[in-house]
Amino acid sequence: AGDAIVYASDGTGALELYVRDLDGTATDTPLTADGAENVQPAWSPDGRYIAYHSYRHGGIWIVPARGGMPRQIAPEGSN
Repeated sequence: AGDAIVYASDGTGALELYVRDLDGTATDTPLTADGAENVQPAWSPDGRYIAYHSYRHGGIWIVPARGGMPRQIAPEGSN
């Protein structure tokens, strides 16, 4: 998505994912908050979802890009 970035931060003590709007407001929207060491975020081609790897739960997960319930789409893998 050209209007935001997605990143991982350990500011809470565990790696969680956030989306930051690039409109100058520096608003961060948390995408995960489960303490599962979530990393390697990547936008879906249509910009609707973020795919990521969870070290603690394993596999590949997706979450709506503006927040919502994560769901696992592959039990193994990363990158």
